[in-house]
Amino acid sequence: MSGILAIDVLGTVIVRDGDRELLGLPRKTRALLGYLAVYRGDPIPRDSLAELLWPDRPTDLARQGVRNALMSLRKALGQRWSEHFATTGEFIQLNGAYVDLGEFEQLARSCERDDLRQAIDLYRGEFFLDLSTIRSEPLTNWLTVERERIGAVICNVLRQLTAAHDRAGAYEEAVVSARKLVALEPLSEPDHRVLMLALAHAGRRPEALHHYDELAERLSRELGTGPDSETNALALAIERSSVSALMVDESAGHSGSSQRPRVSPAAKSTRPHWPYLMPKLTLGLLPLQSLGGQPKNGDLAERVCDDLITDLIEHSHGVSIASIADRRLMTSLVPVARPDVDYVLSAAIHFRQTRTVRLNVRVLDTETGLYRWGRRYDGDITSDHLWLTEKIARDVHFLMVREASRRAIMSPLEGIGPEHFLSRATAAFGRRSTASATSEAQKWLLAAVAADPANTSALTGLARTCQHIVSQAGWADLTVSKAAYDLGLAAAGAAVDLVPEDDEANCFLGMLHSASGDIDAAQEAFDRALAGNPRFAPAHAFRGYNAAFRGEAHSTLQSIETALRMGGGERRQAIWWFFAGFAQLLLGNGSNALSLFRKSLECNPEYGSAQLFLTVALRQTGNSRDSLRAFTEFRTRFPQYEVAAFRQQWVARSQSQVYRSQIDPLFGHLRDVIAAH
Repeated sequence: MSGILAIDVLGTVIVRDGDRELLGLPRKTRALLGYLAVYRGDPIPRDSLAELLWPDRPTDLARQGVRNALMSLRKALGQRWSEHFATTGEFIQLNGAYVDLGEFEQLARSCERDDLRQAIDLYRGEFFLDLSTIRSEPLTNWLTVERERIGAVICNVLRQLTAAHDRAGAYEEAVVSARKLVALEPLSEPDHRVLMLALAHAGRRPEALHHYDELAERLSRELGTGPDSETNALALAIERSSVSALMVDESAGHSGSSQRPRVSPAAKSTRPHWPYLMPKLTLGLLPLQSLGGQPKNGDLAERVCDDLITDLIEHSHGVSIASIADRRLMTSLVPVARPDVDYVLSAAIHFRQTRTVRLNVRVLDTETGLYRWGRRYDGDITSDHLWLTEKIARDVHFLMVREASRRAIMSPLEGIGPEHFLSRATAAFGRRSTASATSEAQKWLLAAVAADPANTSALTGLARTCQHIVSQAGWADLTVSKAAYDLGLAAAGAAVDLVPEDDEANCFLGMLHSASGDIDAAQEAFDRALAGNPRFAPAHAFRGYNAAFRGEAHSTLQSIETALRMGGGERRQAIWWFFAGFAQLLLGNGSNALSLFRKSLECNPEYGSAQLFLTVALRQTGNSRDSLRAFTEFRTRFPQYEVAAFRQQWVARSQSQVYRSQIDPLFGHLRDVIAAH
């Protein structure tokens, strides 16, 4: 997009002038620009914009709001302003800008699979995602209509794409797009049938039947009804293995039977549940208080508020975010009954000097009227405020997870100390790092943290469980993995804050930074771990693995050999042999990689990542038949594993050009295996 004014409105509103992102635009300025972008080329009356964004102001002040927004844009664009904006006393017109919505709608009209794929990639999230908190009834009404319209388009694209994948025999890709469809239309039975068929065609009949059971439970719970005759008939056909002739884009369920199929326990999904990662709570947000400083800091405060809201939406997994205007909720003496809100967050920004600010953040429990948490954040506002708001959002998510655990676990166990919970977690982990053991251990570690938030053993153990979730193939979908990243980073970061030299906490912090794509921060954390304890074998191993993502796979094997010389049980060695094999595979040494992956699986036959890359290594070395057999074994063990998870965990993890040139062919091998499966 070099040299072009680009405006993205699908998801968070982002504005770029060429390669430069325009940061710091106030919320209503971005909303005004987004509105003009949707109707680019059309002259929009100033009065319409004033009524849209400032409906509660007198006409002259509302028009002043429009003028101020245009001044902000003129300042941000400089000399480029006149290239894109035509203004008169009554009208404003945006010209010559790229708008993602326009390209999305054009691609959505295509019947080509690649075009439909590109349309899905452009859809980053709900239209105007981060601007919903602007208090304006006209804007809210307009957003409702546009979101419904665009939502209908994206659903239709997903239906077409799923059908196109199915016709091309790309069944795993059909499953991915069908899952996205039912996430957008959770009560649409025809769309659930699309997913059931996609799973069946992919050879994943147990999952298709399990999905039918989940749908039946949801319909009963939320609508007081059961699946219709077509859905029942499709489930029966899948159970009887009679779906081979059905296509995903055809009407399902004409077998003449409406009998509900009986699903055996063996058909149930084996993916574990992570009940506390995404707590079902509601967090109310009070308006940001701006204290001190000059009047010109008002826009800066609004910018910080916008970014804080955006980050809270992104990182408060499972927590609903609501806007609250009544500051009386923040009294700690008189509980205020708000059955629709569990907690309330208030924040005050203090402009201390020219460039530094302090953010004071507090969270109130609306049930008791007592403060549950508070923290102070300092930073250089010109460079750190995005980091600050993201850090606050992660910390708040961690708090919500602790509060959910306190309510669910601690309430019946009041008075029991953290050591009891740590003992239960140690017993749960056992000898092998299985999903069920990790889930059980996580429950007790969360209880320990809820009992003592400054317990470094509990914090480090919790980070360990999160690292297991994000690194193990098939343990969680991408949504849960993202929640685990955030929780693990917050837990490990809290442990390091308490004991900066803690080698284990620094090591887990590095693992999670690496898994989330912050490769340089990971390297720094591993270096700190080794500075504190040069003989800490896991830090050597993970530092070597992380080096591969930096494009330095040639150095990985030496780090793994160092770790192995220092010792480690079978479970650790399984991981370390996998790291070595992964690096050898990147370097094109497929035969060496095969040997190393087999060593890994000798130590831990259930290690999913080693099983998956064994498949790729066999394909790379020309053993297509063995590769297909290995992938069948992997799919049997991890039936819900998706290609998107591989892309997230290994392909998109690093921006190193060297690494990307190495991993892309391996991803191609995996896709070939899946296509042949």
